[in-house]
Amino acid sequence: MATDSQMSVTHNLNGILVPHSTVMIHGKVNPDPDRFAVGFHKDDETILFHLIVRFRNGKGLILNSRNNNVWGNEEIKSDISPFSPGKEFKIGIESLEDSFKVSVDDKHLLTFNARIKPLKDINYINIWGDFEMFRLLVSLK
Repeated sequence: MATDSQMSVTHNLNGILVPHSTVMIHGKVNPDPDRFAVGFHKDDETILFHLIVRFRNGKGLILNSRNNNVWGNEEIKSDISPFSPGKEFKIGIESLEDSFKVSVDDKHLLTFNARIKPLKDINYINIWGDFEMFRLLVSLK
């Protein structure tokens, strides 16, 4: 378990996302991190997109969704994590009609095909873990 304090932020969206809306997160990874995550939630039981950044026990990125409290199959990206302990980052997550495009520091990183639709069902974003958040910005197109 990480020794730094963990942060948790919830930002209400109330179904305002439309295709090409982007969520930007600017933060800094703690010096001794275990993990942090970003989730696009319909409610407590349904997460349309869940991104976990792991630094220990299977270092890399984990992508998933949860429908009615049942997790889907994890998509594990162990070879492409651009995050480092103690370093600042900017994550951009663009919501499309059928996918989520993720960029880090203004460079496209990956695309997650949406398993649960529609986007208007996203009511809030939850961000938690071993990082410090400087800014959260939601841009509607």
